[in-house]
Amino acid sequence: MTHQHRFKTLSHPVAAIIAATACTALMAAAAPVASSSPPEQVGCPPGYGLGALTFEETLELPRFQAALEAGVFTEEGLAAGFADFDANGNGILCFKDVSGLEHVSPYVYLIIDDPSPN
Repeated sequence: MTHQHRFKTLSHPVAAIIAATACTALMAAAAPVASSSPPEQVGCPPGYGLGALTFEETLELPRFQAALEAGVFTEEGLAAGFADFDANGNGILCFKDVSGLEHVSPYVYLIIDDPSPN
């Protein structure tokens, strides 16, 4: 008996199960193997030109330096604010320069958490 003949004698549900199992096995074999390397950073969305920054890097931003010098912010206060924004807990936030909002505050940046899943 040939393979074709055996499949012809099977009922449709059984043949469908065999076909589905074969497809699943092929997809599993073709799936990429998990890597031990860390996941790639997603980065900041367009417009956040100052980029993804750590807390230490934010202390170098000119508006934050000016705020620290003027006594408007403390380093501890900036650290607490940074931690509040860092929802994914990876220590990175995205910063955007918002020239034109000096009338609101000369020390402001637009800040969002980076979209990285870690």
